[in-house]
Amino acid sequence: MAEQLAACARQLFEGESGSAEQRTANVWIMQFQQHDEAWQAALQLLEMPVRDPLTHQTLAGPELVAMQILRLKTQQEWTHISDQQQQAVRQTLLKLLEITCVADGGLSPVSCRIACVTLADIVVKSCKTWTGWKNDVQRLVDAGIAAQRQHKGAAVLAEVLGAIPLQILASERMWIADEIHQILTLFQAEVEEVMTAVQMILSNIPDERSNALRCLECWIVGCVPTHEAFGLTAAHLFTRGLIDELFNIVISGNEEQAQLAAGIVADSFVFTVPAPLSETMINAVLHSGLRLVEAIPVFRSDVRSPTGEMMTKEQQTTACRGISRIACSLAMNHAPILLWNQVPGTQATIGSFTPEQKSSLSMQFLELLLACSSYDDIDVVQPTLEIWFFFLEESSSQSEASWQLLDAPGKEHVVSVLSRLVNALIERCKYPQWFVDKQQLVSDDLEIEAISDLRREIADTMLSLFSKWPGGPGKPTGDYASCVKGICQMLSNGKDIALIDALLFLLSYMVELFDAISSDSESEDDPESFLDPESGGIDVLLGVLDRALNLPMHPLVINGVAQYLRSLSASLALPASVYLRASMIICQGLQYTASFPVAVQSLLHSSSPITKYSTVEERASLLQALLQFCSTLQTKISQESEGDLLEVTFRISSGVSDADFGALCSTVLSNLTVRVQSGNPIEASNSVYMLGRALGGVQDQQQGSALVDQLWPVVSACLFQHKGDDICRRAGVQFFLNVITHLQKEGVHPIEAQILDVCLWWYREGIAPDILTCCSRIVARQRNNSGFQVSAEQTFEVWKGCVFGGLTRYADPFSLYSFSVFLLTFVANCTMSQELLRMVGCSQWRASYHSTMKQIK
Repeated sequence: MAEQLAACARQLFEGESGSAEQRTANVWIMQFQQHDEAWQAALQLLEMPVRDPLTHQTLAGPELVAMQILRLKTQQEWTHISDQQQQAVRQTLLKLLEITCVADGGLSPVSCRIACVTLADIVVKSCKTWTGWKNDVQRLVDAGIAAQRQHKGAAVLAEVLGAIPLQILASERMWIADEIHQILTLFQAEVEEVMTAVQMILSNIPDERSNALRCLECWIVGCVPTHEAFGLTAAHLFTRGLIDELFNIVISGNEEQAQLAAGIVADSFVFTVPAPLSETMINAVLHSGLRLVEAIPVFRSDVRSPTGEMMTKEQQTTACRGISRIACSLAMNHAPILLWNQVPGTQATIGSFTPEQKSSLSMQFLELLLACSSYDDIDVVQPTLEIWFFFLEESSSQSEASWQLLDAPGKEHVVSVLSRLVNALIERCKYPQWFVDKQQLVSDDLEIEAISDLRREIADTMLSLFSKWPGGPGKPTGDYASCVKGICQMLSNGKDIALIDALLFLLSYMVELFDAISSDSESEDDPESFLDPESGGIDVLLGVLDRALNLPMHPLVINGVAQYLRSLSASLALPASVYLRASMIICQGLQYTASFPVAVQSLLHSSSPITKYSTVEERASLLQALLQFCSTLQTKISQESEGDLLEVTFRISSGVSDADFGALCSTVLSNLTVRVQSGNPIEASNSVYMLGRALGGVQDQQQGSALVDQLWPVVSACLFQHKGDDICRRAGVQFFLNVITHLQKEGVHPIEAQILDVCLWWYREGIAPDILTCCSRIVARQRNNSGFQVSAEQTFEVWKGCVFGGLTRYADPFSLYSFSVFLLTFVANCTMSQELLRMVGCSQWRASYHSTMKQIK
């Protein structure tokens, strides 16, 4: 069977990709590996490998397949084979690994790793019977050293030892609770051997340093999640001197090794088992805190590595990432020791430090966290945000960093730290200059996406800090008004677009601070529930818009002002004058392609309170600005955004005289009334859509009706000319929906009858939800109009012939839904015949209707 296994393996690796022969070989291997014969075939193929006839090198395909089968069988069937078979497998693996350690003709790197993991699996499953496994593995290392290939021996040692915890986790279902406890105790006793091996490799075999670190990483506490106490803690590493070695790698190692070392140190301090900390662990915490504080210069420019060489920016950033990760782990798990010099859960203090040393370490550790938060790299900053988010909490956990842990001088100093932190976090919210120069609002660049995500986390962190900001002497905490005033002052003095954008973004979040008091108060009669203008309440919020008047124009600035106004209007009932001031600023965003959609949407949102609570004279300047942009529309603006501009322009013009309204229509719409007569269906449909949007903005019923009378002849002629074009039909229906709102309700307007006729014609071409919506509007408007009911029933008689046929041909969920709304509107507003009622109640329609509702939901 070994020959056939080798042949299929070669076909799998060397055959034509996707061929029938390759698929057949794969199926055979998958089936064969389930049989008992697979054990012997795999072992035979590994002991007598297939070689290339020309080079005499071992073929990688058969070797890898055989090793994978051996791995699978060991995982699934190890306890089902005899002791002799187990010993044969074990000896074969040891022999193959020994050959790999002493000569070049051994296993390939991939097969070697699989062999090491398989051997580790056997060590775990046979730990009670194979008591000499350490000696057997050590012989592999000794053989490599004797052959002057110590790096190979070290690699095998690290791979085997590093795989043991994972194999314990994978095999724990094999044992009952008592057996698991015994096995964990047995292997916990091997941690010293593991550290000895790792230290040997780190000190003597630099080429295998990464393998040694990965091995150590696999043994760190938490490696068997179901048994949290198993593994190496910081106390173990500190006792053996590994903490310092790992810190050196963090600061001066390559990126991969520095990340591994930082992760090992950080995770070794996460010890969740509720037990008093040992003196060794306390000393490990203090020692690591001092090492971190000593590393603060790494965050500065022009820094030298421990070897005396100048660090590149990449090396510096790698080191800072590692330092940040370790510092945050200590801050979250052992802050009382570092900030208070107190063992959590007890009243005992650590006597090795003088009071001056305690205070110094506390302040320096905070300065370290600040340095991490200030560094120009997201991976350095982001881990610290959780620390600062809870830093001012009064009821933080016993282990996390909190200002409550500081002594009186420390609490005074912390305000300075937090002030500098706020400035640093604001800087981290800034987009890079190259993005600002592009005058864009969004980007698929990974850097921009990462900064956008970080900004939201920073905003949440600053909200938490400001809401509990330390007050002055004798004042309560939570002086958020002063904090926001400080940001507003920065906005006043700012000329840097990136900084202004960051400040506006953060201020849009800060509105929530002022909203919290009024929304959480128990009674509106409580005088403390209202914002005190003297404390900077509403004045602070509105002052942002006053300062925005003098800001330099840029799409990012416009977007920031619009976002801030949206947040402000969601929290407070703003006067029309505020909306007007903000809209005058936002209106300037119409000159930029990037900010046009944001600006016009904001203007639409503000138009309702503006027209409702201001006079025509007060909004004259805004109307003139909008008219100017209507006459200079950019070609890159979407049709929808152009329509938004027309609609908001006509909304803001509400209340002008009929003469001024006529002049406005002539200025804005004359070109569209010419283009709507075009023979090009695309240009014609665009013009119909735009005219409809303009109608949608007219607020005065009489002026709207007059405009309908003016536009209907040219639009209806256009639609008749392009009646076979679907894009024109869609634009026409949208135009109809805006027309209907301006028609008089007394009697049936001739235009309504024409709309119904056109909809009937178009409906035969296919079910269109907008057509049915349009008809529903007309039916609802003419409720209790007996003359219209007669006409509508006659219209419906014509419709019956195509209704169910159309539903059968075009029955997508939303068409069915629109038809349901139309039919129910018809029933509710007209005196219907028995035939219609039977149609509504028929089982075929009920089944179709209920099926449609389920699809839509």
